[in-house]
Amino acid sequence: MLQHVDVVVSTYGSEPELVQLNRMCRRANVPFVHAAVQGVCGRVFADVGEKVEFFNGEDEKTGPYVIEAITQEFPAAVTIIEEQKPALTTGDLMHFWGVKGMEGLDTQSTHRITVTGSHSFLLDGLDLRSASMYEGGGYAIPARKSHVVRSQTLTEALENPIFPLAPANDQRKMHEMHALFRAMTQISKAGSQSNLSAEHCLHATSFKTNMASLNSGFCYKVEHGDPSAALLQNAMMSSFAKSHAPVSAVVGSVAAHQGIIACTKVSCPLTGWFYFDVLDLFRAVQEKEDNGAQRANGDQQGILAAARDSSKATVELSQLRPFIVGLGGVGCNILRLCAQMGVGLQKHNGSITVADSKAVKPSDTARGGLFTVGDLGTPKVHAASFAVNHSQSQISLHSLHCDFGIESDTFNDMFWDGIDVVCCAVDSVSTRLLLDECSVQRQKPLLDAGVSGTKGSVQDVIPHQTVQWASTRDPPQAGAPSCTLSNFPYTGRHTILWAREIFDGAYFNNPHTANEYLTKKKFLDTASKNRASYIETLESIASTLKTSRPLSFHDCIRWARLLFEEKFNNRIQQLLYNFPEGMETSTGARFWSGSKRAPRPIAFDVSNPTHIEFLISAANLQASVYGLNGSADVKVYQRVLESFYIPPFTPKEGVRISVSDKDKASTSGTLNQDDVEKLLSEIPKASEMAGYRLNCIDFELACEPVEGNAPFAFVRSASQLRAENYKIYPPGNSDVLMIAQGALPSVETTSTLAAALLCLELYKVKVDVPLHYYKNRFFNLAVPLLVSAEPVAARVNTVQTSLGKPYTWSIWSKFEIDGTDMTLHNFLRTFEAQEGLEIEMLSYGKSLLYASFLNKKKMEERLKWTLDELIEKVSMTKIPTCQRFVTFSVGCTDGEGNDIDEQLPDVRVRIR
Repeated sequence: MLQHVDVVVSTYGSEPELVQLNRMCRRANVPFVHAAVQGVCGRVFADVGEKVEFFNGEDEKTGPYVIEAITQEFPAAVTIIEEQKPALTTGDLMHFWGVKGMEGLDTQSTHRITVTGSHSFLLDGLDLRSASMYEGGGYAIPARKSHVVRSQTLTEALENPIFPLAPANDQRKMHEMHALFRAMTQISKAGSQSNLSAEHCLHATSFKTNMASLNSGFCYKVEHGDPSAALLQNAMMSSFAKSHAPVSAVVGSVAAHQGIIACTKVSCPLTGWFYFDVLDLFRAVQEKEDNGAQRANGDQQGILAAARDSSKATVELSQLRPFIVGLGGVGCNILRLCAQMGVGLQKHNGSITVADSKAVKPSDTARGGLFTVGDLGTPKVHAASFAVNHSQSQISLHSLHCDFGIESDTFNDMFWDGIDVVCCAVDSVSTRLLLDECSVQRQKPLLDAGVSGTKGSVQDVIPHQTVQWASTRDPPQAGAPSCTLSNFPYTGRHTILWAREIFDGAYFNNPHTANEYLTKKKFLDTASKNRASYIETLESIASTLKTSRPLSFHDCIRWARLLFEEKFNNRIQQLLYNFPEGMETSTGARFWSGSKRAPRPIAFDVSNPTHIEFLISAANLQASVYGLNGSADVKVYQRVLESFYIPPFTPKEGVRISVSDKDKASTSGTLNQDDVEKLLSEIPKASEMAGYRLNCIDFELACEPVEGNAPFAFVRSASQLRAENYKIYPPGNSDVLMIAQGALPSVETTSTLAAALLCLELYKVKVDVPLHYYKNRFFNLAVPLLVSAEPVAARVNTVQTSLGKPYTWSIWSKFEIDGTDMTLHNFLRTFEAQEGLEIEMLSYGKSLLYASFLNKKKMEERLKWTLDELIEKVSMTKIPTCQRFVTFSVGCTDGEGNDIDEQLPDVRVRIR
């Protein structure tokens, strides 16, 4: 029966039935996964077999490492360049690629190493004393690590359970939960144990007998009124989980990923039990509901009464009004779970608002469960709204087909009045920071979820309780020096970043600059003030609108062929002309050594798959920019190139190539007026191209890791050609996605788990629980790992005021003043009387409205203006009529006249 099955996943059954099914799977050598939910608790178990080898996933791989030197010794010693930080351990296996010289080094086999330093290791048992000398180049590449896993059978796991994911202080609770699960499944009659009622369990003699034999200590605690034991038993018998979709989603996503691991033999399967609970949420709800039965003696009648009345523990979410930003894999799952949780019902004045500017792409149909093939090309917000309303017609759903931005008129005071909590599900750090800023300004909770590959995290930002998101975010990854990318790359990461720069320049920045020139009358006047980039700006406009402007797709093919020649042949020849391969530095050292790898030019070959992939992707992207129809027919390219002559390259004298960023900075800023005049004469007049616009291609929006996607193909082929230029270990598809987009695409299980963990925090926001109930979470389904931590509390500051009492504030604090028709003079007096602090400086955005040290005559004049007049006259901005509040930044002195060094809260002033 199981001979054609890859994995068995069981979500129901009594304990004897589950044991029997597991035995059948063992005999058939088929992996077995069990998942179940009971009350507010869930569990997952995986049995992958007796002895099975598993390999590390893509996001756990390390290397390759650039070789600095290899010695002719026994054993041979290898040194890695200092710019890299190897993550190696003794016993690792290593193989080599691209090494020059060292004919005795077998690059086809792996070698076990002994680590001798932070950048060095020995090749165990390898004698290279008779090998030729190391001449340079090459990479040390760690072999993909594997490990053998022996799983417990279900019978073994039931009798001798282990809980590898649970911290030490939760082990006792895990054993108690395990015993309760067993007692319930042992008395269930065919079907899911989640159908068991509290009354059935508590009145069943077999249940009491089973619990006594499984965990007599827990029974003793229940009988003697232990509140923690009573809470656990009450929670597991609660019907709360029947409307608690996130608990099922957490358990389901973990179980589904265990099935993926069992089938692919990649990553690390679960060894033991994974138990998950939301007892803290259940406890918080019980406290809010003031459920006396749960807090009382803990006797069976009391527990039974609580279980019968567990509907009180179901938090009423129908009035909640979340704002979900981003409808990728995580955002769609958040929306779907919110609908299942009953969030935003119209009859209770609730609502769900979603915002996303993208359209449905092929990969979106496999994520989130809201999009189908028929939705391709449709805005995500519209397709998702239709799917949700089709299944949950009572939900009030508002769709915004746009990106989130503070400057947008859409996100005004009235908009924020209709929002209770922000759910962030975007990849962009800049958008996260904007949402974080709005969260603080508008006093709205922010729940952030992010994923990359099999990893994910959820972070809570709660008004007046936690720090903001920006305070705890990871530091941005350090970029490579500009000159390294331009001329001296040595890793696959460098080649991908370089390819992404070429893409952005050709298909986004240049068209954007041309559009700015065509639409803004004083664009060139503004650009001329930046001497460092003025020439580049003029060259970009002249090339985009005249010299490189195609009139047909054949012109796009020719342009792409010239781009290949320029980037992979001519520039390399010029670099070698300036720095010949045998060149030495002033100290006598070889110039091309260490991280500097001498490149070689590439001759175009139409039969080479990488060459033709670059040509097709580059030409089609160029056609998209100019609104032309493209083609992927190789024969079309061959016909065009047959008659296209490319003159041989002649190195130029006097070309300066910077060796370091410091050297580059010292040569920038020079401006030749003759070059400027020549470029200005080449640029068409904007008036002659009225209405003409170019399409700007955003890589992150357009890139899809599928065959035929031009942005992905361009960066992949360009990075591989660049790697071939410098004999760098070629990057793979996952490297391109991880580096060019900043994150690996997440699998559906990762997105679902992140969304489920975020939705659990929605309950806490609705109940308004204390800080210690909130949980920031990080997980990695490949390990597996799930870690929870209490959010960092907001810092509190205090100063003395003239009112005789201190003023205390955090980042969430705000001064509130009704300034309707109020002059600046009255505002300053009102603020001092209300807060006991004297304003020394007042600003609105970047405009300084008032300062005690400025010209007194000018300040006296401003004191007579109303606040809206002050803003409009000084900042030269018109306040929208729909805007009721403005925000000022202030600098003050305390009650004793001393300057306050800490940043004070903003002042939110009502002007209408």
